[in-house]
Amino acid sequence: MGVAKNIILGFVSFLLILSLSLTILLGSANMLLYPQVYQTAFDDNNAYDFIKNELNKNSGSSIEIPEEGLRLSVNSLFENLLSYIRGDSENLNLKIELTNENLKSFVKENLKNLPVCKDGEEPFAGEKVVCMPSGKTSDEFADEVVEKNNLGNQQIDMGEAMGFKEENLQQAKSYVQTYKLILYGLIFFSALMILLCFILSLDDISVGARFLGTSLMISGISVIVSIFVSSGVLTKILSESAVFSSISIANGITQSLFEQVFSRTKIYSYVSIGIGIASFAFSIVLGKIQSNK
Repeated sequence: MGVAKNIILGFVSFLLILSLSLTILLGSANMLLYPQVYQTAFDDNNAYDFIKNELNKNSGSSIEIPEEGLRLSVNSLFENLLSYIRGDSENLNLKIELTNENLKSFVKENLKNLPVCKDGEEPFAGEKVVCMPSGKTSDEFADEVVEKNNLGNQQIDMGEAMGFKEENLQQAKSYVQTYKLILYGLIFFSALMILLCFILSLDDISVGARFLGTSLMISGISVIVSIFVSSGVLTKILSESAVFSSISIANGITQSLFEQVFSRTKIYSYVSIGIGIASFAFSIVLGKIQSNK
């Protein structure tokens, strides 16, 4: 193979290293567009329990929201919001439906921990439920509690409560679409560079396999090094941030999200290194076979 072809192959390999490294990084970040990563972060940091306690503390009602009911509502919000931002859904629904059946279920969950009312004792102290009347079933008393607390069918717009503005969400949606175009473009460009490696080395496939293997290994290693460097920097930023240091649960959730993304990135990097080693080994074997002919 001529010197000119080797120079071109080296340049193609350089472009491949850049595109593959960016593809691994951006491809790993794609998991942030799906609710599972946030649910894991919330579970790891007991965020559902924290939200439940805050809602019950600030609520004027005597009804405590069970954690399981809250978990389903929060997970539903994650799914609806991220589906809209990904572009999978055109209708943004950030409303929590509190039907009579749901409210009765919440109430019955709370009634399990209440003592039975003594003779002459009223079950209510104002609007607060203090005991369970012995002459009523849990379903009957749950209906009474829902009616007395004036709960009924309710619809809570969490988008409005959390300050989500339509224009901001539209902007986030456009950013995600741009991100997807860049990611798909990088995947296509990487595939094109791999194809060029082999086209330029048709007279000696072992050379193309060696350049490809080297590019894949360098890409994987460079991404792993960047992860170790950036993880240290991010940890320092989070620890020194006034917002995150004052709200420990926010710090924990953010760190959990980064850890999950970094973990996915490492997996992709190790796959890239593994394929690179295999391709490099193949080039050596193929070169020996060709030299023996």
